Amino acid sequence: MNKYNFLVLLCLSLITAACQKAEPDSTKTATPQTTTETHVTVPKPIDPAKKCQSLDQQLKQYTQQGITPKQLITFNTELKACVAHVPLEQRYAWLNATSKLYQKFIGRYESKELDEYIGQLEYESSLDSRDESIAKRKEMREESIAERKKTETKLTRHQLFIIQNLKKLYLDIYYLGEGEFTLTQHPRYDEDMFTAHLPEADQVYLKKNSSEYYGANFDLDAGLSISFKDLAKRLLFWEKYQVQFSDSHFHKQVVNKIKEYRHFLLLGLENTPVIMGDYKSELADPEAIKAITQVSQANSTSSPIAQQVLDLIQQETEAWRQLHTVENISEEKLSEQEHEFVIQVNNKMIALVDQADASTK
Repeated sequence: MNKYNFLVLLCLSLITAACQKAEPDSTKTATPQTTTETHVTVPKPIDPAKKCQSLDQQLKQYTQQGITPKQLITFNTELKACVAHVPLEQRYAWLNATSKLYQKFIGRYESKELDEYIGQLEYESSLDSRDESIAKRKEMREESIAERKKTETKLTRHQLFIIQNLKKLYLDIYYLGEGEFTLTQHPRYDEDMFTAHLPEADQVYLKKNSSEYYGANFDLDAGLSISFKDLAKRLLFWEKYQVQFSDSHFHKQVVNKIKEYRHFLLLGLENTPVIMGDYKSELADPEAIKAITQVSQANSTSSPIAQQVLDLIQQETEAWRQLHTVENISEEKLSEQEHEFVIQVNNKMIALVDQADASTK
């Protein structure tokens, strides 16, 4: 080997050795990488009971200082979520307190202009059932709309919001009679807010109370706004309820309902009386007699008083017919006797009803 070849071979050897030293040794264990753990702080869940106790204070504040319509919607949403997280007594307290809140709310925003506006809306909605011609009803509606638009300019933005959101606010237009309307808290409020979290007796009460509501007084223009038949059904329901749920939280309200329905059923009102005195052969309203008979045969707590009233009517009907057999009597004199007779019979029936009321507790 000559000197030149030796030098070339030596250089190649050195280069190969250098490359092998530069390559990492794949057989060595890789050094693990150090990672820094990130600790995420999870917020503690809010205790619903504590959160809802603050709602109680808010309710008191709104009742004292007032609440806007939008605030009322928000408050009702929060209240509905909280009812399940407070004790039963607190639920009853809220049920009473929200009733006072609504009374204050309605009193704050109600005005002559608002009632007038409501009346105009109701008048327009009733036109389709009127007997006038289509053209006449159209004319009447246009006149009413024109007047309503004038009234609308006198309403505040809160009042306009209320009219546009009656259902969300659990409000309803209530007919007082003689063409007058007002706003009232709809019984659906208590049913929606509280029913699911109350004892069975309370659930039955609130649901039935809501279903009986129809947006008007019983006494409309001195006449009953529901039939004698419906009065009998309601009376029998609440008497059965009183027996089944004798310790109900709403016992006092049930007693008042029983007395009210029984009074209207047995006596009627001035323009829809049980004792009519309109016909020579009939003293009492036939539909009232049927309804009272239903109660007398129902084995309810009002059955005895219903039977007493029927017996009295039967007895007095005979005397009524005898009154009209008298000859040679002037119409004026007969009319006076009829009027006096009806008053006497009504007084006897009132005495029976008062006696029944005294024993209903």
